[in-house]
Amino acid sequence: MKKGMDDRLREEKEQLEVQQKRNYELKKRLEFVKSPLFLQEQARKLLGASISGQQTTENKPSAPAVNQLMEPEIPNYQKWLKLLFIY
Repeated sequence: MKKGMDDRLREEKEQLEVQQKRNYELKKRLEFVKSPLFLQEQARKLLGASISGQQTTENKPSAPAVNQLMEPEIPNYQKWLKLLFIY
């Protein structure tokens, strides 16, 4: 009976340590989220805003490769035929 209690006590202590670590990490994250730095990052990321004197770069999608433009698209039925070895 004593051994069962010791095992349970050890498990509870381990669980407490895990929860304390998680609590610490969450407090650090909350501290960062409340900071002006986080607000600036989010503004830049979501709104494309910048600090005065700072240039922003836009993420433009790149143009398709030249070889993709040159190759005609194969119709689906031909792809199936090729897959099934009929074509």
